[in-house]
Amino acid sequence: MKKGILLAFLFSLAALAEAQNSVCGRLVSAKDQQPIPYANIAMMRASDTTFLRGEITDEKGQFKISNDTLPTLLRLSAMG
Repeated sequence: MKKGILLAFLFSLAALAEAQNSVCGRLVSAKDQQPIPYANIAMMRASDTTFLRGEITDEKGQFKISNDTLPTLLRLSAMG
């Protein structure tokens, strides 16, 4: 029983540590400040631009992307 509780605690710590390195925001047009829905967000390692993780903005242009590798770069792309 104690091993199960310890294991659950360690998984909780790992999830908490990962959640601390996240970027969230809202992607809007510079022209009219309207949200840009379904745009691609790519997170890359800053040192060599290796792709780490990707995300898509929602219908309001909002996104949240997390990773445990720092420093990172974000590449944003959309069609239209």
